[in-house]
Amino acid sequence: MGSKDLVVFASPAWVDLARVVL
Repeated sequence: MGSKDLVVFASPAWVDLARVVL
């Protein structure tokens, strides 16, 4: 675990992915 994980978690792409899943 590192800063990279945090960046991916806060990345807008993650929100877009969640929207598709939801």
